[in-house]
Amino acid sequence: MAAAEGGHMIMGQGGMPIFRNGALEGACGVGGGTSQQDEDCASAGISKL
Repeated sequence: MAAAEGGHMIMGQGGMPIFRNGALEGACGVGGGTSQQDEDCASAGISKL
């Protein structure tokens, strides 16, 4: 994603892409916990879509 964005993105845990039927539809970003907690929360939310 960083390459597609043009190299201005900072990669870190807590942000995850949302795919539906193999197509990128959006993203989910979470902050406030540890990096792992943020990623776990984003993943849990996406799994409910």
